[in-house]
Amino acid sequence: MLNERINYYNEHKENKEELYKHKYKTEKQYKEEFDFLKIGDSIALQQSRINLETAYKNFFQSVT
Repeated sequence: MLNERINYYNEHKENKEELYKHKYKTEKQYKEEFDFLKIGDSIALQQSRINLETAYKNFFQSVT
């Protein structure tokens, strides 16, 4: 999740509108891609995505 966001940010950091409207993969899509994610608790995976999204929102608010 974090790697996807970092890569997308590096490619589009000059276009903030594009960064805000981009739809990232869902937990379900990550589970299909990485089988080991099916082992753990789904709520923990959801919470990690929420925490990551909150961190990015805080970062971009502090930059602007």
